[in-house]
Amino acid sequence: MRSATFAIILASAGCSRPKVPATPKSECALALEGFVSQQPARLRAVPATCTIEDAKQVLQATKVQGPGNLGSSDHRVRLHFFESETFESVRVWTDEAGNIVLVEADYPRASPEQYLQVFGEPEARLDYPWGQSVVPAGEQLWLSRGVSIVHQPGWTKGVIHVGIFRAGMTLQEYETSYQYTDIEDIDDG
Repeated sequence: MRSATFAIILASAGCSRPKVPATPKSECALALEGFVSQQPARLRAVPATCTIEDAKQVLQATKVQGPGNLGSSDHRVRLHFFESETFESVRVWTDEAGNIVLVEADYPRASPEQYLQVFGEPEARLDYPWGQSVVPAGEQLWLSRGVSIVHQPGWTKGVIHVGIFRAGMTLQEYETSYQYTDIEDIDDG
Protein backbone atom coordinates (compact mmCIF):
# COMPACT_ATOMS: atom_id res chain seq x y z
CA MET A 1 0.00 0.00 0.00
CA ARG A 2 2.83 2.35 0.85
CA SER A 3 4.55 1.77 -2.48
CA ALA A 4 1.31 2.55 -4.38
CA THR A 5 0.84 5.79 -2.43
CA PHE A 6 4.48 6.73 -3.01
CA ALA A 7 4.11 6.03 -6.77
CA ILE A 8 1.00 8.25 -6.94
CA ILE A 9 2.80 11.08 -5.14
CA LEU A 10 5.79 10.79 -7.49
CA ALA A 11 3.53 10.74 -10.55
CA SER A 12 1.63 13.79 -9.30
CA ALA A 13 4.84 15.67 -8.60
CA GLY A 14 6.15 14.93 -12.08
CA CYS A 15 2.97 16.24 -13.73
CA SER A 16 2.83 19.58 -12.00
CA ARG A 17 3.37 22.61 -14.18
CA PRO A 18 6.25 24.92 -13.45
CA LYS A 19 5.20 28.19 -11.87
CA VAL A 20 5.39 31.15 -14.20
CA PRO A 21 6.77 34.21 -12.45
CA ALA A 22 4.27 37.05 -12.14
CA THR A 23 4.80 39.98 -14.45
CA PRO A 24 6.20 42.84 -12.38
CA LYS A 25 3.92 45.86 -12.09
CA SER A 26 4.92 49.08 -13.76
CA GLU A 27 6.03 52.07 -11.71
CA CYS A 28 2.84 53.79 -12.86
CA ALA A 29 0.61 50.95 -11.63
CA LEU A 30 2.43 50.97 -8.29
CA ALA A 31 1.94 54.75 -7.98
CA LEU A 32 -1.78 54.51 -8.79
CA GLU A 33 -2.35 51.52 -6.52
CA GLY A 34 -0.47 53.31 -3.74
CA PHE A 35 -2.66 56.37 -4.24
CA VAL A 36 -5.97 54.50 -4.01
CA SER A 37 -4.73 52.48 -1.02
CA GLN A 38 -5.17 55.68 1.02
CA GLN A 39 -2.04 54.76 2.98
CA PRO A 40 0.46 57.63 3.12
CA ALA A 41 3.40 55.21 3.27
CA ARG A 42 2.40 53.82 -0.16
CA LEU A 43 2.20 57.20 -1.91
CA ARG A 44 4.75 57.77 -4.63
CA ALA A 45 5.21 60.33 -7.37
CA VAL A 46 3.65 59.94 -10.80
CA PRO A 47 6.35 58.60 -13.17
CA ALA A 48 6.96 60.65 -16.33
CA THR A 49 5.98 57.62 -18.43
CA CYS A 50 2.58 57.19 -16.76
CA THR A 51 -0.27 57.39 -19.30
CA ILE A 52 -4.04 57.46 -19.21
CA GLU A 53 -4.00 53.88 -20.54
CA ASP A 54 -2.06 52.87 -17.42
CA ALA A 55 -4.76 54.50 -15.27
CA LYS A 56 -7.43 52.47 -17.05
CA GLN A 57 -5.64 49.29 -15.94
CA VAL A 58 -5.93 50.23 -12.25
CA LEU A 59 -9.01 52.49 -12.00
CA GLN A 60 -12.55 52.38 -13.38
CA ALA A 61 -13.16 55.19 -15.90
CA THR A 62 -16.42 57.08 -15.37
CA LYS A 63 -16.19 59.99 -17.81
CA VAL A 64 -13.88 62.45 -19.52
CA GLN A 65 -14.54 66.03 -18.47
CA GLY A 66 -12.54 67.67 -21.21
CA PRO A 67 -9.83 70.25 -21.59
CA GLY A 68 -8.81 72.53 -18.77
CA ASN A 69 -5.89 74.32 -17.16
CA LEU A 70 -3.69 73.69 -14.18
CA GLY A 71 -1.58 76.34 -12.53
CA SER A 72 -1.44 79.99 -13.42
CA SER A 73 -0.25 79.54 -17.01
CA ASP A 74 -2.07 78.37 -20.10
CA HIS A 75 -0.77 74.84 -19.51
CA ARG A 76 -3.50 72.86 -21.30
CA VAL A 77 -4.47 69.53 -19.81
CA ARG A 78 -7.32 67.08 -20.08
CA LEU A 79 -9.32 65.93 -17.08
CA HIS A 80 -10.48 62.32 -16.74
CA PHE A 81 -12.73 61.00 -13.99
CA PHE A 82 -12.27 57.56 -12.45
CA GLU A 83 -13.48 55.71 -9.40
CA SER A 84 -11.91 53.09 -7.19
CA GLU A 85 -12.98 50.87 -4.32
CA THR A 86 -11.66 53.50 -1.89
CA PHE A 87 -12.43 56.83 -3.60
CA GLU A 88 -15.77 57.78 -5.12
CA SER A 89 -13.99 60.09 -7.57
CA VAL A 90 -10.37 60.12 -8.68
CA ARG A 91 -9.40 62.95 -11.03
CA VAL A 92 -6.57 62.23 -13.43
CA TRP A 93 -5.07 65.13 -15.38
CA THR A 94 -3.06 64.44 -18.54
CA ASP A 95 -0.91 66.63 -20.75
CA GLU A 96 -1.41 66.96 -24.51
CA ALA A 97 0.61 63.78 -25.11
CA GLY A 98 -1.66 61.74 -22.80
CA ASN A 99 0.87 61.50 -19.95
CA ILE A 100 -0.48 61.80 -16.43
CA VAL A 101 0.66 64.95 -14.63
CA LEU A 102 -1.61 64.95 -11.56
CA VAL A 103 -3.83 62.43 -9.75
CA GLU A 104 -6.11 63.77 -7.03
CA ALA A 105 -9.05 62.89 -4.81
CA ASP A 106 -10.95 64.30 -1.86
CA TYR A 107 -11.35 63.13 1.72
CA PRO A 108 -8.74 60.40 2.15
CA ARG A 109 -9.05 58.37 5.35
CA ALA A 110 -5.55 59.08 6.65
CA SER A 111 -5.08 61.85 9.20
CA PRO A 112 -2.79 64.84 8.65
CA GLU A 113 -0.49 63.40 11.31
CA GLN A 114 -0.05 60.19 9.31
CA TYR A 115 1.18 62.18 6.29
CA LEU A 116 3.54 64.22 8.46
CA GLN A 117 4.87 61.04 10.05
CA VAL A 118 5.71 59.58 6.63
CA PHE A 119 6.89 62.71 4.80
CA GLY A 120 8.03 65.07 7.56
CA GLU A 121 7.36 68.79 7.45
CA PRO A 122 6.06 70.07 4.09
CA GLU A 123 8.60 71.67 1.77
CA ALA A 124 6.07 74.39 0.84
CA ARG A 125 2.57 75.62 1.63
CA LEU A 126 0.21 77.34 -0.79
CA ASP A 127 -3.27 78.82 -0.61
CA TYR A 128 -5.79 76.30 -1.95
CA PRO A 129 -9.08 77.06 -3.74
CA TRP A 130 -11.93 75.12 -2.15
CA GLY A 131 -15.44 75.71 -3.45
CA GLN A 132 -16.13 79.42 -3.25
CA SER A 133 -13.35 80.08 -0.74
CA VAL A 134 -9.62 79.63 -0.26
CA VAL A 135 -7.91 77.57 2.44
CA PRO A 136 -4.97 79.83 3.43
CA ALA A 137 -1.64 77.95 3.32
CA GLY A 138 -3.72 74.78 3.22
CA GLU A 139 -1.94 72.97 0.40
CA GLN A 140 1.05 71.20 1.89
CA LEU A 141 3.62 70.09 -0.66
CA TRP A 142 6.44 67.61 -0.69
CA LEU A 143 7.82 68.55 -4.12
CA SER A 144 10.74 66.12 -3.92
CA ARG A 145 8.27 63.28 -3.28
CA GLY A 146 5.47 64.38 -5.66
CA VAL A 147 2.81 64.50 -2.93
CA SER A 148 0.36 67.14 -1.72
CA ILE A 149 -2.41 67.27 0.85
CA VAL A 150 -4.83 70.01 1.83
CA HIS A 151 -5.33 70.52 5.54
CA GLN A 152 -5.47 73.57 7.74
CA PRO A 153 -6.46 73.38 11.41
CA GLY A 154 -9.33 75.74 12.04
CA TRP A 155 -10.36 75.61 8.37
CA THR A 156 -10.66 71.91 7.61
CA LYS A 157 -11.53 68.78 9.51
CA GLY A 158 -8.86 66.27 8.58
CA VAL A 159 -7.35 66.06 5.10
CA ILE A 160 -9.78 67.31 2.47
CA HIS A 161 -7.63 66.62 -0.58
CA VAL A 162 -4.67 64.46 -1.61
CA GLY A 163 -2.67 64.48 -4.83
CA ILE A 164 0.36 62.91 -6.48
CA PHE A 165 2.35 64.43 -9.33
CA ARG A 166 5.80 64.24 -10.92
CA ALA A 167 8.51 64.67 -8.30
CA GLY A 168 11.42 67.06 -8.39
CA MET A 169 9.86 70.19 -9.83
CA THR A 170 10.42 73.60 -8.32
CA LEU A 171 7.69 75.43 -6.44
CA GLN A 172 7.44 77.90 -9.32
CA GLU A 173 7.00 75.06 -11.85
CA TYR A 174 4.29 73.52 -9.67
CA GLU A 175 2.41 76.80 -9.22
CA THR A 176 2.71 77.72 -12.90
CA SER A 177 1.84 74.40 -14.54
CA TYR A 178 0.47 71.81 -12.12
CA GLN A 179 -1.38 73.34 -9.16
CA TYR A 180 -5.09 72.64 -9.16
CA THR A 181 -6.97 75.92 -9.54
CA ASP A 182 -10.46 75.03 -10.74
CA ILE A 183 -12.36 72.57 -12.92
CA GLU A 184 -13.78 74.08 -16.07
CA ASP A 185 -17.19 72.67 -16.94
CA ILE A 186 -16.84 72.21 -20.67
CA ASP A 187 -19.38 70.36 -22.75
CA ASP A 188 -17.60 68.34 -25.42
CA GLY A 189 -20.85 67.52 -27.17
